[in-house]
Amino acid sequence: MNAARRFQAVLAVCAALGLSHGAARADEGDALTRYRHKAIEMRFSVWNGIELVQGGEPVEIGFFGDRADTAFAGSPAALDAVEGFKGLRIGGFAVWSAGLAVLVTEMILLTTESDLLVETDQYDRTEVKSGPFTVMLVAGATLGITGGVMLQGANGYLNDAVDAFNEDLARRISGRTASTPTPRPVVLSWRGAF
Repeated sequence: MNAARRFQAVLAVCAALGLSHGAARADEGDALTRYRHKAIEMRFSVWNGIELVQGGEPVEIGFFGDRADTAFAGSPAALDAVEGFKGLRIGGFAVWSAGLAVLVTEMILLTTESDLLVETDQYDRTEVKSGPFTVMLVAGATLGITGGVMLQGANGYLNDAVDAFNEDLARRISGRTASTPTPRPVVLSWRGAF
């Protein structure tokens, strides 16, 4: 084989390798494009709170997560985390609302000078009954704070759902099977996350 033929053979082999490498890079680019289009991101905003975005478009799941099942479909682990989100979000809102109701009731009783919280002496001076006032104030504040903590704790479950969904998406794009849910109990903890 003369030098010209060897050079042509080497060029043909290099071209073939380059094309196959280019095709692999194109497949990687397609997979990355598909992932970026379908992956869910969490964005935090002062005005809007937590926003979920998929492919540049907002994903509405509802305040209590009632539409989250469709957003996280195809990922068993994400759907499991969404259940924790829903439980804490609904429970936290109920507890927070109860605390707010107690505090508003206390304010109404004070402004109307109800006999439950205010007593009038013989000189027509009014004074707040410290016992009932303190009980209502502490109960309302405790319920409100506890509910607020539960509402914020739900965000950890939403973050877990986003992570699990994106991991399962990467698995599906690469041809592997989706994950299985690993149940996480809904508990309050001083040391770690909810």
